[in-house]
Amino acid sequence: MHGLVPGEQESSYQAWRERVHPEDIHRVEQAVTAALASHTDFEAEYRVIYPNGNIHWLVGRGRGIYNAAGQPVRMLGVILDISDRKRAEEASILEERNRMAREIRY
Repeated sequence: MHGLVPGEQESSYQAWRERVHPEDIHRVEQAVTAALASHTDFEAEYRVIYPNGNIHWLVGRGRGIYNAAGQPVRMLGVILDISDRKRAEEASILEERNRMAREIRY
């Protein structure tokens, strides 16, 4: 999901963080922190930058794992690539803007 070859790099928080788009990382980290603090599920859509420079949209969903004292020790979840959906949404928005611009001109 992050454009890395399986087995070449160990999965870690830092490896994930290095791939998240700089404009998205603060928002996503805040969402993770809030979910862990409130013991609620995490969900966020964000961009990642592949090693080849391509940008992909992902949705991450996760749940904290806590120790006996209630402190988070790990987060388990799933990441799905939603790039096709995001491109379709962007195309639809652009099409609607163009339609409105044409109507305004006439």
